[in-house]
Amino acid sequence: MLNKLFLFLLLFISLHNTSKAQNLPNLVTGRNINSTFSIIAYDPEAREWGVAVATNNIYVGNSTCYIEPGLGAFSVIAETEPIYAVNGFKQFKEGKNIEQAINYAKLPDTMADYRQVSGIDGNGNIYAFTGSTLKYWKGKSSQIIGKNFAVMGKQLAAETLNDMAIVFEHSKGALAERLLRALIAGKHASGQVSGKQAAALLVKGTSNEWYNNIDLPVDHSRDPFGDLVRLLNYH
Repeated sequence: MLNKLFLFLLLFISLHNTSKAQNLPNLVTGRNINSTFSIIAYDPEAREWGVAVATNNIYVGNSTCYIEPGLGAFSVIAETEPIYAVNGFKQFKEGKNIEQAINYAKLPDTMADYRQVSGIDGNGNIYAFTGSTLKYWKGKSSQIIGKNFAVMGKQLAAETLNDMAIVFEHSKGALAERLLRALIAGKHASGQVSGKQAAALLVKGTSNEWYNNIDLPVDHSRDPFGDLVRLLNYH
């Protein structure tokens, strides 16, 4: 009986610890590189909202990308916190603008200095912030806001966000394709071996049928960018 109880406790502890372990050593380098970058955007013609993100953590799409067609979208990286999206969408419904919606969640957040948040409303208005603590970490941590889009990230090469913004602004085609090109530009700006092993692409629109919405997560992959391209081509 005691042996069975001991084994049960070991299994419980193992599962409990595993469930919290997002960070894994990179499959290419074997090092734990925590840099993350994302892009959030709105296509006014297609009435689509999209988010694309890449990092070294698993299930990044599940924890950082949030879209409610017609209301808007949020991307929350670094120390992720879904409440920014949950409360943000509620604030939109109450008539608040994007800055008010994000600051509503930020004001009581004692960990806000460790987060990066960008949001876009139903009309393409954008607001974003980078927590002050992140600016002291190795690499660049910042955001760039453009017309109907924003890019942000932490622990990056200096040119990463600029390259992502330029590629997105000058790309043609569907929103999903433009987002993915920008994400790949971020990869190249940080070097071929950039410490990434997870990525995600999420696009939803007010006129889309369920099968036209895009929700493509890639986890614990040696080539998450290539996998995203392959999945989008299948779609």
